[in-house]
Amino acid sequence: MKNSRLLFLEQLIKAYHEKIPFHNIHLLNMKPEQRHVPTWAEIKAEMMCGSGGLCYTMSVFMKFLLDALGFKTCFLACAVKGFPDNHIATAICDLTEKGSLHYVDPTAYPTYAAIPLDFTEESPVYNHSYLQYKFVKQANGNVLRMHRSSTCSSTKSSPGVVLERLSGDQWFQVCEIDLTHRSCHTLSHQCIQFSLYRVRTPLS
Repeated sequence: MKNSRLLFLEQLIKAYHEKIPFHNIHLLNMKPEQRHVPTWAEIKAEMMCGSGGLCYTMSVFMKFLLDALGFKTCFLACAVKGFPDNHIATAICDLTEKGSLHYVDPTAYPTYAAIPLDFTEESPVYNHSYLQYKFVKQANGNVLRMHRSSTCSSTKSSPGVVLERLSGDQWFQVCEIDLTHRSCHTLSHQCIQFSLYRVRTPLS
């Protein structure tokens, strides 16, 4: 039963990546004064027609889809490129055993599985599509998502933020995952404000 649940999740997450695009086109198409945190009705409409959107749209729908399928889930706040709470992901609780935690992030990078976060120091290296990545646990309990440098197109960070390079020249920190469970209401304002900032700033 445990293996069948994991296999089902892998197939679901991969199909989600393949069928529903992560993008900011809808946000870019809005006048600045019209930009807002999408409502649940807006999220559901965009996702049911396969239109997709930003991480908030993608992850909120994924969480409630998993809830409807009988999984126990919560939101996770992530700091991408050093900006606190600017990305939202989903965690599945008690999937393989009581207390287990699996990371689901169907957004910009190909993460085609529910990643267990119950390792002591460092996860195995995952290979999905063009990407090699792993996770490293910090002393404060947070988890770093690391990408192998050969799969990163650039090492530049956002203004005033320096990306930390770890393990020699092989791995780069992409985001820091806070394992404190959050509600979508807590994260929505930070996520959308970061999105507004990025579309107003020339991309480097």
